[in-house]
Amino acid sequence: MYERETILRLVALIYDAALNPDSWPLFLEEFASTIGGHAVSLGDVDSAAPSISVSTSVRWDPAGWQEYQRYFGRLDPWGLAANRQRRFHPGVVGIGEEVVPRSDLVRTEFHNDYGWRYHIEGGIAGTILREGTAVAILGAFRLPNHTFGDDEIDLVRQLIPHLQRALQMHQRITRLEVEKEATADAFDRLSVALILTDPSGQVAMINAAADAIVRLRDGLRVARGTLVASSPHENARLQQLLAACSESTKGRGLQSGGPMTVSRPSGKRSLHLLVAPLRISNRFAPRGAAGAAIFISDPELQRPASDDLLRQFYGLTRAEARLALVLVGGVTFQEATQSLGITANTGRGYLKNIFSKTETHTQAQLVRLVLAIPDVPQPR
Repeated sequence: MYERETILRLVALIYDAALNPDSWPLFLEEFASTIGGHAVSLGDVDSAAPSISVSTSVRWDPAGWQEYQRYFGRLDPWGLAANRQRRFHPGVVGIGEEVVPRSDLVRTEFHNDYGWRYHIEGGIAGTILREGTAVAILGAFRLPNHTFGDDEIDLVRQLIPHLQRALQMHQRITRLEVEKEATADAFDRLSVALILTDPSGQVAMINAAADAIVRLRDGLRVARGTLVASSPHENARLQQLLAACSESTKGRGLQSGGPMTVSRPSGKRSLHLLVAPLRISNRFAPRGAAGAAIFISDPELQRPASDDLLRQFYGLTRAEARLALVLVGGVTFQEATQSLGITANTGRGYLKNIFSKTETHTQAQLVRLVLAIPDVPQPR
């Protein structure tokens, strides 16, 4: 069993990386040192193929990493077996020998032409997120004669909720260049609705997109400096999440925040919130007073500017662009076609054209592409 201080240190590094992707190797290196891992990575799996693409890694031999990316990743026996065994579900953690017995491993092309040369004998992996066929994985190979056990499985399971929040934060703040010194003007120009609270739960910063939602007082409002929900039950949940995230930010808790919906008295569709911890070093929080980040999505909100940009950048028709933007809002394909008043067959035709024109293959990839398009609103 790993000590609480060890887990808190890893969680802190996860949230550092959530706002600065360059920091992911620091988390992976600390994770590798903690478990005695070799060739540790955050990777993407396309379960429809499947093939594995390493997004961020540490302790890989450079030549081995290139070979893995270029060819052997698609032959990874653990990835292939995990897909057949339907292990690619968020929260599932597995040990290599459980997925592929060594008697089977030694007969694979992966082992005989690659694994033995780079001391990749097995390991541990946990599924973080799954969106369609796209799966995010935290994995660590082991050196020969080194084993992982129940303690490592328990550790990965404790880290997964925090990794989920961190990757969800990436999806909502893609356009933000966290490498550069942020300014209040840049924060205000983010098209994603974002509120930052201080450790006491008071609103520290609110950007223009979030302010436009809050000023309507339709489900959410700011009262005495605190963001509150109109429904007492939903407000209790919101305050609970904010308090828990603040404790995690201070290094005194392990809560990873979470999603929630906020109903609206007007009868419009509910607002979607994602509450996540921040780090004390977060450059957006004034004077370093970081508590939590609240990302707000309004399903009723239209984005005509992005509609125009999608058509200009990728040659989408107006109908295709509308479908793409609805899907980016986080709804299912069925919900999207129903909201647009089109048949499933028509929607599939549009979606096929969208994937072809944007050179994407999954809804998750499409979301990342659309969110990366610069669409900066005017400041208040």
